[in-house]
Amino acid sequence: MGKRVRTDLGDLMILAVDIMLLIIAFILSYFLVYGTSTNSLVWDPFVESVPVMVLLYVFLMASYGLWKTTRLGIGEIIYSVFLTAGTLSALCFVISRFMIDLAYPKYIFMAGSVLSFVLLSIWRSLVYWLQIAEHGRKDLLVIGGKDAGRIAVKAIEGMSRLYRVRAVSDWRSENLAKYIEENEVVFLSDDIEGEEKSSLIDMLMSMKKSVYVVPENYEINILKAHFERVSDKPLIKLRRLELTIEQRFLKRILDVVLSIIGLIVFSPVVAFAAWKIKAYDGGPVFYTQERLTRGNRIFRICKLRSMVMDAERETGPSLAEFEDGRVTPIGRRLRASRLDEIPQLYNVLKGEMSIVGPRPERQGFFEEFSRNIPDFKYRTVVKAGLTGYAQVYGSYTSSPEDKAKYDLLYIKEYSFLRDIKMILLTMKIMFMKEKAGGMRKEPDIYEIAREKGLDITIDI
Repeated sequence: MGKRVRTDLGDLMILAVDIMLLIIAFILSYFLVYGTSTNSLVWDPFVESVPVMVLLYVFLMASYGLWKTTRLGIGEIIYSVFLTAGTLSALCFVISRFMIDLAYPKYIFMAGSVLSFVLLSIWRSLVYWLQIAEHGRKDLLVIGGKDAGRIAVKAIEGMSRLYRVRAVSDWRSENLAKYIEENEVVFLSDDIEGEEKSSLIDMLMSMKKSVYVVPENYEINILKAHFERVSDKPLIKLRRLELTIEQRFLKRILDVVLSIIGLIVFSPVVAFAAWKIKAYDGGPVFYTQERLTRGNRIFRICKLRSMVMDAERETGPSLAEFEDGRVTPIGRRLRASRLDEIPQLYNVLKGEMSIVGPRPERQGFFEEFSRNIPDFKYRTVVKAGLTGYAQVYGSYTSSPEDKAKYDLLYIKEYSFLRDIKMILLTMKIMFMKEKAGGMRKEPDIYEIAREKGLDITIDI
């Protein structure tokens, strides 16, 4: 409890310094433009805009992942600061144009964006290294069944700054108690049987271990459940897996507004890409394909063609693979930045898709995955989307099981502001290479331990 309080206070202190540096940056930008003059016609609107600026900053920094940064790399932190500072200045400028009382010259926004980026980058880099030093590398044990090795690989590839994977064990191993005693942090896979999982969690909590659990379907379903009672018997009422009429109405308004703006803003990009695609092989610019959306309704998705013509003539329906030979040179660049998806804004405008939601799947793949993955069938209780949890928090290589969990979490946690956050995060990941690509073979725990020379006890 004491450590949690210290962490919360530390986060608030970091935020307070962020806000102080932000205000300093814009005050300096004001004086750079106007010198020491505090003409009320400009200075007063500037001062009145500070509360708006601070509120926007808090929302943007949280949306771009700057609230908890220990799991990020230093490069991603600076990139997030850059996006936060740039988006903040752009939004403040737009707001000031519509509110005459808050209007002041664009040069202040431009200078403020640069100065806030520099000051916040230096401060956040210092915070990052201090937090990493305080956290240290903790010994990690992964417990599970067949999925334990894959979870360990993910921990090695993405969390090596924080955790040192020391053991991977089957939950039925006779040496499990020894492994638990030797490690401070434990990851539990979702393929541990119910009673055993409950017993393990109880034991780990009593031993004051840090425990992380890969959730099962029913565990995600109890999120945001309402407490009720029958007489003196406690109950929890599960939320239905659907959006309310009000939520769908607000979501549709956001979809229409953003799809119209997006189609106008990106029209030059589409025109240039169309010219390059046509010049490459003379084939069609657009590619359409049947996909599923809300209620398993079939629609034709539209994309800029990124593969050679008749790419599936010999292979039949198949997922794109890493460095897929069917992808054209221009298509590779379009896929890396996700610009091939822009025409789907037309699908959004028509009401077939939403800006945020589970990615639309082909009917054959949907039926196949639904047979093997219980969570997968829930993806179509909302409209298919351009982007979503699986695209932002996962990657192209995430397993169908993990993507289904992300999509289920999105439906359970939906809110209008969360959609705005997903859109901002999508802007962030558009230029992150590890988020794009194609399906690739994931190394197993034995292979990655051998390649990296890691001393890991593997008991699975």
